[in-house]
Amino acid sequence: MTTPDLSTPRDLEERYRRHGTEEWKRRGSALEHHRYAEKVHRFSRRRCGCGCNRRATHRGMANGICLIMGCEMRVARWVRNGT
Repeated sequence: MTTPDLSTPRDLEERYRRHGTEEWKRRGSALEHHRYAEKVHRFSRRRCGCGCNRRATHRGMANGICLIMGCEMRVARWVRNGT
């Protein structure tokens, strides 16, 4: 049996559905749920809020809900620290 890679959203969604979580894609918390990053589609991207003035290329997700958007470094810090 292989261990799922929890950094990908598809594996996370399967994990939550198997365990019967009712709140999947209804409520996301940076402190209570597993945080992960996803790439943003290349259209309709805004600017990052960290001060680098680059495009927001990634989004920070928790429990299937987008909580933050920003450059890759900003989202990576958010996934690691939660703030």
